[in-house]
Amino acid sequence: MPDSNFNRPPRLRPRWSVETIDLPAPPPPPSPRPNTVWLQALLPIIAALLFGATALIGYGSWLAAVPALVLAVLSGGVTLFHEHDTARRQAQTYAEQQAVFVDRLTMARSRLRRLHEEERAARRYLAPDPVELLRIAGADERSRSPEPRLWERRLSDDDALELRVGCGTLPASARAVVASGAPADRRIDQVIAEYASLHQVPVYIPLLQLGSLGIAGPRPAVLGLAYAMLTQAAVLHAPTELRIGVIAGLATAADWQWIARLPHCQAPDATSVARSLIATEPQATESLLTCLLDELSRRRELPTNHQVPFLIVVDSATLITTHTALGQLLRDGGAHRFIVVVLTDDWSHIPEHCAAMVEVDQRMGRWTRAGEAWPVTPFQPDLLDRREVERLAARLATVRLNEIGAGHHLPRQVRLLDLLSALLPDDQPVPVRWQQQPAMSWHDDVPIGALSEGKPCYLNLNEQQHGPHGIIAGATGAGKSVLLQTIITALAVTHGPDRLNLLLIDFKGGAALAPFAAWPHTTGFVTDLDGRLAARAIAAISSELRRRKAVLRTVAERYGVHIENIADYRDLANRQRLEPLPNLLIVLDEFDEMARSCPDFVSALVRVVKQGRSLGVHLLIATQQPARVVSDEIRSQLSYFIALRLGSSDDSREMLQRPDAAFLPSQLPGRAYMRSGSDVRLLQVARLSGQANGPGDLELIGQRLIHAGRAYLDQLNWQPTPIWQPPLPSRLTLDVPSSDLHTVIGLLDIPQQSRQAPLVIDLRAGHVAVFGGPASGKSTTLARIVLELARCLSPDNLWCYIIDGDGRLLSLFTDLPHVGALVRPFEREAMVSLFRQLEHQVRERRARIAAGQSPGPALLLVVDRLAAVRDELRDAAGESDLSDLVRLARNGRDAGFHLVVSADRPADIPYRLAAQFTQRLALRLPDLNDYADVFGLRPAIQLPPHLPGRGYWLHPDEGLLEVQVALPVGSGDSSDSRELALAVRTQIAALTATTRNTATTLPPPLALLPEQLPFAQLPPSSYRDTTLRLSCGWAAEPPGPVYICLTPEAPHALIVGPRRSGKSTALWIIVRSAQTVEPSLRFVIIDGPRRSLHHLQTLPQTVRYVADEEGIATLSAELSGLRRNPTARHLVIIDDYHLCRERWRDHFTQSYSATPNLFQQLVELAQTGNEPFHLIVAAGITYADDPLLRALDSSRNGLVIWPGRYESGTRLLGLNLPLPEQRTSEQPPGRAILISGDEEPVLIQLAGGDHIKS
Repeated sequence: MPDSNFNRPPRLRPRWSVETIDLPAPPPPPSPRPNTVWLQALLPIIAALLFGATALIGYGSWLAAVPALVLAVLSGGVTLFHEHDTARRQAQTYAEQQAVFVDRLTMARSRLRRLHEEERAARRYLAPDPVELLRIAGADERSRSPEPRLWERRLSDDDALELRVGCGTLPASARAVVASGAPADRRIDQVIAEYASLHQVPVYIPLLQLGSLGIAGPRPAVLGLAYAMLTQAAVLHAPTELRIGVIAGLATAADWQWIARLPHCQAPDATSVARSLIATEPQATESLLTCLLDELSRRRELPTNHQVPFLIVVDSATLITTHTALGQLLRDGGAHRFIVVVLTDDWSHIPEHCAAMVEVDQRMGRWTRAGEAWPVTPFQPDLLDRREVERLAARLATVRLNEIGAGHHLPRQVRLLDLLSALLPDDQPVPVRWQQQPAMSWHDDVPIGALSEGKPCYLNLNEQQHGPHGIIAGATGAGKSVLLQTIITALAVTHGPDRLNLLLIDFKGGAALAPFAAWPHTTGFVTDLDGRLAARAIAAISSELRRRKAVLRTVAERYGVHIENIADYRDLANRQRLEPLPNLLIVLDEFDEMARSCPDFVSALVRVVKQGRSLGVHLLIATQQPARVVSDEIRSQLSYFIALRLGSSDDSREMLQRPDAAFLPSQLPGRAYMRSGSDVRLLQVARLSGQANGPGDLELIGQRLIHAGRAYLDQLNWQPTPIWQPPLPSRLTLDVPSSDLHTVIGLLDIPQQSRQAPLVIDLRAGHVAVFGGPASGKSTTLARIVLELARCLSPDNLWCYIIDGDGRLLSLFTDLPHVGALVRPFEREAMVSLFRQLEHQVRERRARIAAGQSPGPALLLVVDRLAAVRDELRDAAGESDLSDLVRLARNGRDAGFHLVVSADRPADIPYRLAAQFTQRLALRLPDLNDYADVFGLRPAIQLPPHLPGRGYWLHPDEGLLEVQVALPVGSGDSSDSRELALAVRTQIAALTATTRNTATTLPPPLALLPEQLPFAQLPPSSYRDTTLRLSCGWAAEPPGPVYICLTPEAPHALIVGPRRSGKSTALWIIVRSAQTVEPSLRFVIIDGPRRSLHHLQTLPQTVRYVADEEGIATLSAELSGLRRNPTARHLVIIDDYHLCRERWRDHFTQSYSATPNLFQQLVELAQTGNEPFHLIVAAGITYADDPLLRALDSSRNGLVIWPGRYESGTRLLGLNLPLPEQRTSEQPPGRAILISGDEEPVLIQLAGGDHIKS
């Protein structure tokens, strides 16, 4: 019989009603009448008779009793009549209720009968008997062709693999019930019993649910039942949805020869399961079991809902013990749709792992599940003989199922290189189709596989054909990666790089797309996509769209034509020889992972694709689960769908609008459906073969295309525009030279322009702030700036000062000739001195600029970790004073001063200072909102923590862009601080060697106060122009000696300081230095109780030395005489004034006697100041009630020693103490502040007292 094609129509499936029929309750019988009715009738008569007897006795006559007797008779008669009438009516009512009950019961019985007949017919239809099965298959003696019911069951049906084993009795779906409490009635019991069960209906076993079955009994009956079950399985289930196999011994092989002709027993190929599923020899059995176990192992990783079931018949239970693989299949296969049916002669021989068992003979059978008892009611088994099943197998062998879009003889394997061989001739260096312009946008014969009879299947991306955007989908192992490679390869072979560009995006590692990265068509290869790279990819694609729009707009304006799309451009390009504008195919692999992890990227991509349709931008996405990720927005853009084997019917319906792709054979990778519009075709995807000992097809084609692409592009004198630049490296070295104050510090990523450019900081454009959390690369960035400037500028052109808050990398710059000083924040005094020295230099520069002169070398201050500076300058109230730095930043820019600062977070820089920074770099910050504080913009994605040097830069046109800061030197590893430090140290040494000897000027070092100053180094004091200048110490800003100046306006001085701060030493210095002044200068010394100045009494100029109360009294009497001597100038020195006041109170307090005491004379001297007398008083602290100290304090002339030791709020000599730069700082002996009227206070170091004593 010739083969015939069979179309499987949609299934028609009868249903039966599942109802509960309420039976009527029988009427209750009439209640029995009372038996006293005769007594009720006789009582009046008896009473009348008694009355008559009484009348007869009393009156001697019956006449008086006659009326009573008549009434009694009438009363009894009425009673009897009423009782009889009541009984008659009750009997009539009961008869009527019985009639209604019988009618309702008859109606219920009729409904139950119809329901039973309906269910019985439906069950017999759904589970046909063997005769009906042969007729359905067209295998009976009268049928010539199969009926439409052939292979009607689908795996998605709830009765899939429910196989009939015979006819028997089953509980009926329709139930008859009677209301509770209804009286018992035999007729109701008969109806309930009659319709409780269905008789002679199919008894079936749910094999797909059970997973295994044992059949036991005499050999003829077991074989007959097995034949009947296999016949039912083969007739009702298509070969694509059920595989049938038999494992038997040589002795029983003849019983199974017929089954080999069933199409269900033939594997689609020989790659994973044996060609035939029939094994009757030991070697064949082992081979088949090996293949089945391999398939079982593969299925463990796949969803089970749509795996094609295997129905394996094992003829003889002894084979289970002989082949251990069978035991494993029996034990584990059920969960993965491997159904094992074991045949044996007795149910006690059935293996223990069988989920159910059947015991059968020629007349009856019974079945039960494991763990349950045998049923009481048997069934009549279905039995077929070998002649009938052979006829069935012969008929089914000629039937071919029509699959969607396919004819027959679809090849099992197709090699892409065979389809492309004519397009890649060996004698031509360039593929044939590269030199042939397509009639439309694309060539229409791009082979991707084969249809029936081996005809090529072509992909046509032209708008009128398959369309520009498509999707391919396939489960794991279905061949999705192969299909993706096939499409890309076929397109690349048929279109040159001037016609096709590729942008390849893979969310994961990119293994499937990596071979194409070096092809001439590829303008971008994106892999390991995360949130940051996804945004970058969208920016790059959008940039390409803008470029294409600009090309079309520019050409239209140049030639005065209207260009709407890429086709119009190409028409003009062919006439005017314009540059090529290739189609851009964006390929996205692992789209489902991308959609879950980067939903914003998918939405943005759809928007871009909508815009790019007319610009030649095409999209091809690949996914495993399209039903989960293909939204309505995406679906509306797709025009062709290629579905390999899918994991669910929902996925298949998403791709094909029907579930067929879910049932493609798992053993045929590359079998797929292709839908475009309403046209659906079945194809075998072409594959790229691999070689065990050499390059595979893909590598060979790639090598040819790479070589051909070079020659072809050279011939065109044109190169494709790259769309995707590689991501910024995690470690960057740059050898881009800086110039003047333009410093190249890193690489800026500009995906909007598809390029990366050096990041240049122009110090002339403003101050620079670098923000970043711990280990983000701030110090490295500052080191890069300083080293780059040092490379291009000599110390003649750049002076640099550094405040190193980190104490690591920048500390190496001490030896760099350009660096004048490197200060640590905890060196508060040095830091403040640096600020003031820089302010002094700025003032000088501004003066030179005002005079029309050059300001001199650029002045650079680098501050690493400003928070450390703020903390060091914090006062007791917690406030930090950065006013010096703010002044420098604000006033120094026009004078060539440049500030570069790093901070851990934006809050570390106060607003007044932050406003001075016009160039800002933000490395990784702890919170996204921190970036908004820096730039006013909040990035969408946080920078990764493992990339030091990665940051954001605000581009004037493109907004926030990522930047990677380069290492300070071209070698060294940023992750190894020691290696980087060594490389920086080497570079600094090289710069030092080349610049120190050639530089004519070096930055002035920081003038710090010495911790000790020998008295011999002090210059002599002097007296000139009525000013007595007493040398006492050394200042740092500007560096040089300092003097206490006694003038007519400020003739006196006050020295204050804490206990043991060196006040007496200061007086020694002043007196000794005053020895060099004019000879007429005389000393009057009032020493305190400690006699600290007793060495000075031997000096020639000392005219009075007092240290006790008697001497003070004498001096008080002589002081008036000394004041009257105008020829001599006197210095009145008082030490330990606060002790003198306590010890000699009578002489150091206000006296109201007629003769003024010493205190009054001193106050008068301090207040007048027009005499040749000068008071210099040393005190611990001023007293508000002391007129002398108050007068001296108001003169604002003197010294404050150890100015950091005072409590907050102290005011001495018009100065609020402690000064910010002196708070909580450790101060060496002799550190003081010199105050001279309205001049700026000066921090000085007093000369040492040890030298004086010696």
